[in-house]
Amino acid sequence: MKPRAIVFDAALTALWESVTELREQIKNGELWGEKTMNALDFQLIVGDLHFQNWEFNIGDMGEGFYLQVQFEAPDLASVGQNAAPEIQRGRKWYVSRHATRGEVIQTAFLAVKTAQEHELREQFTYRGRAIFGPHFDIGTLVAMCDADEFERRAPPESKAQSKPEESLS
Repeated sequence: MKPRAIVFDAALTALWESVTELREQIKNGELWGEKTMNALDFQLIVGDLHFQNWEFNIGDMGEGFYLQVQFEAPDLASVGQNAAPEIQRGRKWYVSRHATRGEVIQTAFLAVKTAQEHELREQFTYRGRAIFGPHFDIGTLVAMCDADEFERRAPPESKAQSKPEESLS
């Protein structure tokens, strides 16, 4: 009879080999076909993603999964420009179980891009104010639109008026 430790090690080795084979199949695009993505498929794809020192959080959501970026940055919205870095999280992005590997990766890319745009909107200022900030109340924005206070250009002069008169002689 084998000692328990050896049986346990053999089980772990077999599991690791299965995970390694599955990872290679995912990398080579050999999975899916008619089958839907499971949590392990999703985890393996997301596990191969990298952007700076950001993390990609995942979990179950409805009939599929979610993907959410996490990174360290100052909380400019509540503390201001002198805020100390702290953990920030982007929105949760839904990923269907029917998504392809490429769609998962593109969703992760959009999650990073959107989170960076959010930070940009908080940090871009005019006269010390984040005029394109991402935290404005929607009702207030609608009221601004209703006030019809849009910046408009004067209509351009017509070409006939702007050209000097030419003599026909």
